[in-house]
Parts: sequence; C-alpha cells; structure tokens
Amino acid sequence: MGDRILPYLFHYALTENGFSWFIMSLFSELSGENPVPKEHAGLFSQQISDWLNWFATSKYIESDAYHDLID
Repeated sequence: MGDRILPYLFHYALTENGFSWFIMSLFSELSGENPVPKEHAGLFSQQISDWLNWFATSKYIESDAYHDLID
C-alpha cells in the first residue's frame, strides 16, 4: 500500500480512535516526512497540529480515503 494509505489513516485518526504516538509514527514512516519541529518534541497536541497542517497542504488531501486504496 505504501503512502496511499495515508488519507485513510488521517480519516481513521480523526473519526474513529483519535491520534496516538503510534499513528503519528506511521505517518512519518509512510510519508518519509516529519513536520514536527524540535521545539514540539514531547508536546502531543502540538504534534497533532503539525501533522494536520502538513496533511492539509499535502498531495494526499485531495485523495479519497477509501476509493484510492483500490486499484
């Protein structure tokens, strides 16, 4: 699946279980990005905001969270 699953993971985090350290680690691993500045290390709510801002300006924002998972 690779990075194609990112829109689904963001949808899942926002609607189902919320954000966690694990899911933010997945975002970083799958996207190869880390939008969290060093000054936000350990600040959970700031890191969520950093990831949401990253997603809002990424190529993934236009992707359908479910449809794009199917070829």
